[in-house]
Amino acid sequence: MIRKLAGLCAAAAIVACDSAPTSAPDVSQAPRLNFMNGPNELPKILRFEERVVLGWVDEERNMGIIIGQSLIPGDARLCGGPTRSQFVDVQLVGDLIEFEGAVKQLAQNKDATVLVYDEVAPSLEEALCESEPAATGTGFFRRVDNDLFGTGGNRANAPSEHLHGTVELAGGGTAVVNAWLKILAVRGELVSAETSILLTPTGN
Repeated sequence: MIRKLAGLCAAAAIVACDSAPTSAPDVSQAPRLNFMNGPNELPKILRFEERVVLGWVDEERNMGIIIGQSLIPGDARLCGGPTRSQFVDVQLVGDLIEFEGAVKQLAQNKDATVLVYDEVAPSLEEALCESEPAATGTGFFRRVDNDLFGTGGNRANAPSEHLHGTVELAGGGTAVVNAWLKILAVRGELVSAETSILLTPTGN
């Protein structure tokens, strides 16, 4: 079989060399695939968009962060305002019919709105609707989850969220914000949860 296949390959190579030259393909007509418009014939990949409200606190630094909401305090729909939360691009990979094994999630927003607070509010809603952010801006947000529905049996589930962006400080100047949330769970039980919010002024 290997010998026959090698012969076919050699014949194909000879035909290609003996054939008349052809023009190069028009690259401009080739499909341009990205995070959300990849091949649709893959049966175990689901792509969609959804609106989300995201946020966490860093109790050690007494800071909070909200992602995907209006940069104008009180303007968000959650506060009774007109502005809805942003869309996040989502991919699910796995058996989405029988849900056998783990379903992995990848979600991201390249231009996520960011609100950073220099105090911890009792709830995300109170921070968004009743507190003034210390900094606002945009950044790249990504969430990964190796077992979204907890169907992986005894395997550990370790979802995480990351945000890196540039923000304008309420008192003037700009800063870089790096924030992350990491969770570890086993058999549906929380083992650990770690958060960090770093706001580094750039001197501008």
